[in-house]
Amino acid sequence: MTVNRSRLFYKYAPWCLCLFFVLKAAVTGIWIVRPWDVPDEVGHFSYIKDLATGKGFPVLHETPLDKEVYADFAPAFTRPGLNWIAQHPPLYHILMVPVYGLGSLVGTSFWGSFYLIRIVTSVFFGLGIVVLIKAFKQAGISDVVALGSGLMLAAIPNHTYLAAAVNHDALVFLLGSCVAYFWIRASQTLGARELFLLGLFLGLGGVVKYTFLVLIPPLVCYTAYPLWKQRVPLKTWVTFLLPVFVPIAIWGVRNWLLLDQFLPVDTTGFRSDNPLTQSFIEFGSTYPVFSILTQSYWGLLGWMGDTNMHVRWLHL
Repeated sequence: MTVNRSRLFYKYAPWCLCLFFVLKAAVTGIWIVRPWDVPDEVGHFSYIKDLATGKGFPVLHETPLDKEVYADFAPAFTRPGLNWIAQHPPLYHILMVPVYGLGSLVGTSFWGSFYLIRIVTSVFFGLGIVVLIKAFKQAGISDVVALGSGLMLAAIPNHTYLAAAVNHDALVFLLGSCVAYFWIRASQTLGARELFLLGLFLGLGGVVKYTFLVLIPPLVCYTAYPLWKQRVPLKTWVTFLLPVFVPIAIWGVRNWLLLDQFLPVDTTGFRSDNPLTQSFIEFGSTYPVFSILTQSYWGLLGWMGDTNMHVRWLHL
């Protein structure tokens, strides 16, 4: 009887944790974090609004931020700047289009859509925690440690802050958790279904955010080696690799036709009249880089929510 209760607890506890996290993030996103006070939120929401209102995909260096959104973001400035978020692949923004439409039924402004997207984004992150706990268990980690790891993820303030926002990082986390789970499964079984789903989630992640693409080379190599040793048929290779590369290839061809670049990036925010002259090693020796990174990962909050386009950060 005790064993059965324990199994039931560890079966449903991740979902209870997911619900708790979503409620916490939703409250944070609706009543605590003010609009535009999460990095790049104004660009992401403008991207979604362009798609939802039939303007199509924004083009990097050409499409401005939505006028109505910009008027609330920076009322003292009359001319919207260009939307730098147009550099990002579109999957998150496409998924948010029906959410925008549903939210637009509430009132006449875009705020119903804005807050509903924040809530749905928090659901992505909560589901990512559930999938990651499942991945830990699949890897042979005990129920206690797997659930504890999920609790730690849910407790990090920066996770709640990012999940309660209009941005694609929560979807990146969910798809990354799915990749971890199916990579473990595929490594254990080399089954066609597991390989296809691993490839699919890798491919989908690549059309959410470019930084997800760095996962593809090592995971493809790690997965390809046992496939090569087992002399699997060509069909298995195609089943695995096709969904990895087709999504980003489609987006890359679109970029090439419009911008003559396969993966264009906006670097205007990284230009400086006084560039750093230190090497990476010198920089790391001079400044507490890893302490700053750890502190920022734990609780770096804030951005440009003061309507004056001033960046204001808070470290917890």
